[in-house]
Amino acid sequence: MAHRRQLRKTYFIPRLDKTEYATLQWLADHGYDGNILKIAGVEEEHDDGGATLGGMTEPQAWEVHDYIESDPYAFLASNGSRSLAEKLQDFLDEIV
Repeated sequence: MAHRRQLRKTYFIPRLDKTEYATLQWLADHGYDGNILKIAGVEEEHDDGGATLGGMTEPQAWEVHDYIESDPYAFLASNGSRSLAEKLQDFLDEIV
């Protein structure tokens, strides 16, 4: 009987531009980023000031999700960055 290896999903937030990354850093500095930077980390900072975050395992993604659900101030409406808000909401919606 052949065993199937179960694939584990990795969750990513799309590449952040300079403004989105600065906003996420501000949110993290003030405790409103849902621990995204702590959990995912920064995989690469780009010359234009943007960044690519690392991927998160499903348990890590759920940790972020649960933290955000329990904190009414998480993301502070992404501090005025609509594009960051959309990327973060898409990330949350993807978690199954």
